[in-house]
Amino acid sequence: IEKNAFSNDISLTTIIIPNSVKTIGEKVFEYFSGLTSVFLGDSVTTIGANAFAWCSGLTSITIPHSVKFIEENVFEYCSGLTSVFLGDSVTTIGEGAFIGCSSLTSITIPNSVKTIEKSAFGGCQGLTSITIPNSVESIGVGAFGGCTNITIINFNADSCLYMNEAFSNMNFTTLNIGNNVKIISQGAFWNCNQFVSVNIPNSVTYIGEKAFACCRGLTSINVAEKNTHYSSINGVLFNYNKDTLICYPSGKKDKYYIIPNSVTSINNLAFYMCDSLITITIPNSVRTIGEEAFAYCNGLTSVFFGNSVTTIGARAFCECRKIVAITLPNSVKTIGNEAFECCTSLDSVFLGDSVKTIGNSAFAWCTSLPSITLSNSVICIGNNAFGGCRALTVVNYNADSCSYMELVFGDCPNFTTLNIGNNVKILPSHAFGGCNGLISVDIPKSVKSIGDFVFEACNKLVAINVANNNTHYSSLNGVLFNYNKDTLICYPIGKMEKDYIIPNSVTTIQFSAFSYCDKIKSIVVPKSVTSIGNYAFFDCEALTSITFYRSNTRIGTDAFVGMSDTIPIYVPCGRSIWYRIHINRFSNFIEFLPYVYSLSSQDTSKGVVKTVTSPTCSNTIWSITATPQSGYYFSQWSDGNTQNPRTLTLTQDTALIAHFTKSTTGIQDGTAENNAVRIYPNPAKNQIIISGLEQPTDIQIVNTMGQTIKRFNKTNESIVINIQDLSKGMYFVRIGNNVRKLIVE
Repeated sequence: IEKNAFSNDISLTTIIIPNSVKTIGEKVFEYFSGLTSVFLGDSVTTIGANAFAWCSGLTSITIPHSVKFIEENVFEYCSGLTSVFLGDSVTTIGEGAFIGCSSLTSITIPNSVKTIEKSAFGGCQGLTSITIPNSVESIGVGAFGGCTNITIINFNADSCLYMNEAFSNMNFTTLNIGNNVKIISQGAFWNCNQFVSVNIPNSVTYIGEKAFACCRGLTSINVAEKNTHYSSINGVLFNYNKDTLICYPSGKKDKYYIIPNSVTSINNLAFYMCDSLITITIPNSVRTIGEEAFAYCNGLTSVFFGNSVTTIGARAFCECRKIVAITLPNSVKTIGNEAFECCTSLDSVFLGDSVKTIGNSAFAWCTSLPSITLSNSVICIGNNAFGGCRALTVVNYNADSCSYMELVFGDCPNFTTLNIGNNVKILPSHAFGGCNGLISVDIPKSVKSIGDFVFEACNKLVAINVANNNTHYSSLNGVLFNYNKDTLICYPIGKMEKDYIIPNSVTTIQFSAFSYCDKIKSIVVPKSVTSIGNYAFFDCEALTSITFYRSNTRIGTDAFVGMSDTIPIYVPCGRSIWYRIHINRFSNFIEFLPYVYSLSSQDTSKGVVKTVTSPTCSNTIWSITATPQSGYYFSQWSDGNTQNPRTLTLTQDTALIAHFTKSTTGIQDGTAENNAVRIYPNPAKNQIIISGLEQPTDIQIVNTMGQTIKRFNKTNESIVINIQDLSKGMYFVRIGNNVRKLIVE
């Protein structure tokens, strides 16, 4: 009978399938709500998926012995079905085969069945008991889920290898395990909360992980004395030799438990959700604590560790929210992922001196933990190991050769103090990324290697200070460099300076060196810088200008992403096209003369300086002047030149300082009381003429030391003075009370 063959005859009440029919296709009688009787011929071998689904009037069905497979959802939501007879050839009951058959009160699973698939009898609320025959090898997740009225399970499947959570959340109170059962598979009776005890017969040779875990009503697991694979003490399940504690029933009411001295290993989930326990004592014999061994023990406040424990498994004490202190022995080498995650009352942790590995999120969200000390033995700290420790303020970091750390202290806003030990050699990549409370960090002399992104996203960090005697790294004004200061490694994100001039010693700006520095507005890159790494200035969103002094600085991928593409980019004369090609996201390139020039006064109380004309790409002339204060005269520029005012052509970086000298003879350069007096030419080589003299006048030529070189007394209106014997330089001509400057060329 092909798929949907009777889709137009939903009014049928009785179906008789003759012996000639071997296959009933998918959905043949789906939604035949008036169907009350079905007779299947003895030749039917296959009943297709959903063949009788939603036939709510059907009250009983007999599956002939010829049928081997009951496909998925065959009798789905046949809500009137009260009894089912399965022939003894059926090997597979498909997924959801009887799901929603809420009136089904009895079903006998024949000894031929090997597989009961997922949700096969889900929601069969009329069932009060179920017997699993010894032939069954696999039971799918939730196969009997929602069968809330089943009170008795007779489990006789002697070698069922898979039945993970098959009976989860069921309310049965009696579990009878047959005397021939060899295997109780992983998760077999996980989270079955109503039965209080279970007897393990002699025949059982294998009990899978979490077979009886999270059974909150279970108080006792009792193993037959002649079982050669397992044993029990006071209702606690062990292996035969009692060196492995397998399961402490979740429903036991004891508040204190001392693990026997014979135990060397605590199994995964052994004490899972044992809410009544307050104190647990782990003896010196125990070496391994399994995954989730004590997870969700919500009443646990104290754990005493023996001195032989080497490994604490993943999530071993996860969500033990009342534990207040943990002291690990020096024997512990490995702390697994999430081992103490969400131990929210934990306010004291001693990790011992031998821990090598701290797993991902090992102490994440231990929100009461104020400080942590990492010993020198630590070589690996996983992602987010102390993430979310909101009370954490101090980290004493003594791991001298830790090679792996990954955003270990994320979301620890109060972590403000990082003490790096004097023997620490390595700060691995991402070690302290995201530590938003850190303000400053001191790098001791011992540090030889600092990885990438060590202080990434430390938004309040303003200074990285390297010890003066460190031979691998250095710092300048809180900025991290390599020892020679030719590589700029990290500019702290929290620095408040608006403008930064990269030192002339730097040849390389390391990738991400300035990433997320959102306070810098201008950057000056000197000629010395040959390479800028990938993402070097990534997301420096406040940048308003970038100045390059080198004509061909190599620029990495996305080095300048995250700021406005219209900000001015200052580049050397003639190099705008080159830079436009290499950082093409910008549009506003401005060329400038690529020389650093500066003008200053040796002492502004003696004299001041001024740039009259600044050099440009088209005109490289620089015009400057120096003006002495009262009682001083200009003596020379720092390069020995005495011209003032002065013009020069820039061909290189130039820094000029004006020097002023106090007049020892009372001479100062000033304005004559008689403005008619003239000295010309000035500057002069051979002679000068002084005109505009109105009365007999004393005339002196004085050098910059205040010494009188020539002296005249004239009554004429003008005088010619030979100066060929004077050395080049600056002199003063004193005419009565009037002093004029003279330049001899």
